[in-house]
Amino acid sequence: MAHVFRDHQTVAGTRIWRQSPWRAVGSGITLVLCLVLIIGVLAAAGFGVVSPHAFDDMGTAIAAGVCILLFVAVMGAMAQLVWRDMRGKFGGSITLSDSEIVLHLPAGRSLIHNPPRCEMTIALSDVMGIDARSEVYGAQGMAMMNRVYRLRISSGDPVFLFEQRGLGSNVETASMQEIADEMATRIGGRVRELGRFEGRGGLLGAWRAAPPGWTVAPLSAARWTVLQRRMAFTASIGVVIGALWVLRVLSGML
Repeated sequence: MAHVFRDHQTVAGTRIWRQSPWRAVGSGITLVLCLVLIIGVLAAAGFGVVSPHAFDDMGTAIAAGVCILLFVAVMGAMAQLVWRDMRGKFGGSITLSDSEIVLHLPAGRSLIHNPPRCEMTIALSDVMGIDARSEVYGAQGMAMMNRVYRLRISSGDPVFLFEQRGLGSNVETASMQEIADEMATRIGGRVRELGRFEGRGGLLGAWRAAPPGWTVAPLSAARWTVLQRRMAFTASIGVVIGALWVLRVLSGML
């Protein structure tokens, strides 16, 4: 379901968007699972170390230790990303009135851009416009695309507003376009579309990834075609995994 503004309950002519905290529940569950796995693996490794025959075969012990360290490192990186994601989904609101925009935006509302917390009241006369662009990130033969929005103001640096993640995939988040359109209409303009840009992909989708600069050239048609194939491949992996899981469940029921 797309995000939308709603009428303020007590102030006539004022519209407000509030981010539902329920969006953070999935990230919270994933964070707990990551921590449980890390603790479980470390506990099992600890019991193995105190075993009287733990170091009878040093080669096996070293290989097992390396595997455990790699697993803990990967789970730790994932836990950090999930924590940032969960933090970025708690709270957050935008209020539109006839004279100003009030922003209460949490830190971490974008995993890759990683913007700081924003608490601002901006006069409509100070707003220059709203920009939107699509950002493609490729890594490990796969690719994903996000759509990001920023607010340009005459008195300072642009403000990162929000993003829609995983466009065209089975994990696509709700559209933010209606919110951006209403904000643009309130300031007497339209959302300025900047095009498609390529950022630096990273592990786990966002770890060590970097967004494209706001002054770089957009994607060429040839490069966009290549990244589209990668995005289709990435989406198909999710469909195949989901289908295999369903078949496994059904086979267990029959």
